Amino acid sequence: MALQIALTETNVGMPAPEAYAKIAAFHYDAAANRLECFVNIYASVAARQAGKAPIDGGVFTGTPGSDSVPSLDGDTAGARAELYTWLKTLPKFAGATDVLVDPVVEPVVPPVEPPFEPPVP
Repeated sequence: MALQIALTETNVGMPAPEAYAKIAAFHYDAAANRLECFVNIYASVAARQAGKAPIDGGVFTGTPGSDSVPSLDGDTAGARAELYTWLKTLPKFAGATDVLVDPVVEPVVPPVEPPFEPPVP
């Protein structure tokens, strides 16, 4: 999942009418009751597919349970969907639309095999 948005200004000084915003990571600090959502914004889906660097983005913070900030329940896939919904309430992402299928598939790391242990005689 991701967001598509038309940006008139970016960190690189050019507009991005087909910008593609992707959550890179998120972190919840329970002690401070603070959520941090790290977002990379690319010029387009094609730019991300080509491995280009983000042209904008940032860290968006909030307090879960207030200002539409989701309370994370540990479900990573569900949490990301809730975070995208929350991001659309922020001025930076006003008018953004959901991109439900991410065309850039992240590599899946196979499970690590336990080390071989010879049988005990």
